[in-house]
Amino acid sequence: AEVSIFCLQILSDTNTLLAGDLHGYIHVIDMDSLTIKRRILAHPKGVFAMLIKDEYLYSIGADGKVAKWDCATMELILQKNISKVGLRSMIEDKGHFYLGDGAGYIYKLDDQLQPIFSWPAHKTTVFALVVHGDKLISGGRDAMLSIWDRNTQDLIRQEAAHWYAINKVIIIGDIIVTLSRDKKIRLWNSDDLSLIQSFDFINKGHIRSVNTGIWLKDNNELWTAGDDKVVKVWGSIV
Repeated sequence: AEVSIFCLQILSDTNTLLAGDLHGYIHVIDMDSLTIKRRILAHPKGVFAMLIKDEYLYSIGADGKVAKWDCATMELILQKNISKVGLRSMIEDKGHFYLGDGAGYIYKLDDQLQPIFSWPAHKTTVFALVVHGDKLISGGRDAMLSIWDRNTQDLIRQEAAHWYAINKVIIIGDIIVTLSRDKKIRLWNSDDLSLIQSFDFINKGHIRSVNTGIWLKDNNELWTAGDDKVVKVWGSIV
């Protein structure tokens, strides 16, 4: 890629990789031949998150819009204006979508992408969202880790979790894992947000911002990646 890639999704039925980039394009890539079949301008200035639900792809970007695409044809079905400052994070749970924007707001949408409710959750950009039971958990550029009631949107608990932005939140059982720009990976108790463990470069961690990660349940492994261009695999950390 000539520019930064912010998000990836796989269409397993057609063995296709979708990559969203800094300039707002979604690249449709054949994984067998590693060739780009199409390039779609989806969100000018950046595609920051994508997810697949049923036969549809959903994407958000710097234009503040959420878009719905047909996975088979990659044709645009629906597009909604949500935020004037751009959208940075997105998840779906039980027919509802949660979107985080650059001003610190979280938006709750129905399955037709119609806004239901929005609230100021962080002082600035909401980079991370995840659902855990009846709770919505968010992390932002303000380095705050917040737990919300998913039904009422009331704040349950909040913690100054890092020195700099929280880029990603991952749930492992009853443990919340945060990945941060301050180079740290931290594990928190999901009930009271008490700190369980912290990993940094002294503990064989990353030496620059930790940007993303994934929990592989079958392998009991946490994979993390960051600005140091290294992928680290953590085993038996919980």
